[in-house]
Amino acid sequence: MIEKTKKLLQSKPNIITEASFCYENNFCSVDILKNDTDGVEIYEVKSSTEVHNIYLDDASYQYFILSNIGFNIKKVCIVYINNQYIRGEKLEIDKLFNIKDITDIAKSKQDEIKNNIRMINTYMQEHNEDNEPSTDIGMKCLNPYECEFWCYCTRNLPKPNVFDIGGGMHKSKKFEKYHEGKISFEDLQNGDLNPKYLLSNAFFLIIFRSVLSPIMATSFYSNILYRLEQKYMDSLSETVTLADPLAASRYNQALGNALTQGHPYDEAAQMATNTLYNTLQQQSLLLALKEILGYLLVISLCIAIVSRFIPFHKTIRVTFAKTGDDMV
Repeated sequence: MIEKTKKLLQSKPNIITEASFCYENNFCSVDILKNDTDGVEIYEVKSSTEVHNIYLDDASYQYFILSNIGFNIKKVCIVYINNQYIRGEKLEIDKLFNIKDITDIAKSKQDEIKNNIRMINTYMQEHNEDNEPSTDIGMKCLNPYECEFWCYCTRNLPKPNVFDIGGGMHKSKKFEKYHEGKISFEDLQNGDLNPKYLLSNAFFLIIFRSVLSPIMATSFYSNILYRLEQKYMDSLSETVTLADPLAASRYNQALGNALTQGHPYDEAAQMATNTLYNTLQQQSLLLALKEILGYLLVISLCIAIVSRFIPFHKTIRVTFAKTGDDMV
């Protein structure tokens, strides 16, 4: 990306998206770089409806990288959604977004960014794969964004755990329970956690799976059907020619009908070709469906044979103890 950016920078003026740069092993990508003959302008694009502090840090860091490389930075801006815009018949891009000039803020943050980079580099030098940090997880791991090492640092936690709870439970509450030693769902059930969190999480998982499963299944089968249909379409197209009696009969019949209706010969020939193409589409779709059904039949037979030797039908009697407080 960096090499491609260098090539694009030679053509001035132009606009470069995701322009990439590196300075002393510090990398950044600029969402939109306006490359003029007398300098560049940085535009950081966000999907938010307001400018947050983290956006200022992001754009200021980009200013730090580019200014140290030697660019003359004329302007640094944050582009964000204008939630007051009401679309008419046509989308007006210039009204959909707000653009805030933060050049002065970016310049004022340069010492802070330089010190932060020095601190991070020192930290990385002191720690490696043989000397990992011993700092425990905390809110810093998820704020403002989830750390890329989150899954690694929580790999030894029981599954599921307090951090898997949805349903509106705040991050700070999860860390509060974590530091109390109530990490697994069993720990939480034996504690004073409001049962609504566990219940809402269960309902969330059920609803999520109920919605996601049909979508994934539809997408999967549609993709398979499309690929098989294209495969058979290519195969049939290679074999079906006017030398084939059936294809020639269909083509001549469609051509004769079109000429009878008063269409010119060229137009009638095109209509006859379209008729033959539609026939090929129908045949390829039918063959694709037959193949999918064949696979499903084989899978069903395999499941039936396996289930014959595994007693899924047997049940285990358990003693009824007591309903929970959340049961009616």
